[in-house]
Amino acid sequence: MKTAKKVVKLSAAQAGAELVQKRAIAEKASREKRDAEAAFMEACAREGVEQVITSQSTVKVYIRRAMRSSYSFDVLSRLLKPAQLRKVVKTTIDSELFESAVSIGMIEQSIADEATTVKEVVSVCVSKIGQEEDGE
Repeated sequence: MKTAKKVVKLSAAQAGAELVQKRAIAEKASREKRDAEAAFMEACAREGVEQVITSQSTVKVYIRRAMRSSYSFDVLSRLLKPAQLRKVVKTTIDSELFESAVSIGMIEQSIADEATTVKEVVSVCVSKIGQEEDGE
């Protein structure tokens, strides 16, 4: 049987003060998380590992590496026909549409290579042992 939750209504000033307090807590936690991730990556680099199992043997902490492409609008606007550019550009270049246009030959690979920058993206992930490795 569910029991009704008591709803406490705060004044606007109380709610505002609580929001400021919670934001400060979240910002501090975010800084601490960033520092802990940096320390983890530094320790992994020093020890030559990319994952660890915690002492409880239930959680794995690991480094995930991926490559991320970005595209030069200036290069594409100079090298593509306006109709081609309109097909792949929104406010920013739509990477799925761009890669599709390259794969079907609508945009030449040499143009794609000139307009594309690929950089490694590294993140620290935490997952329960036995679960997929997509959690962060």
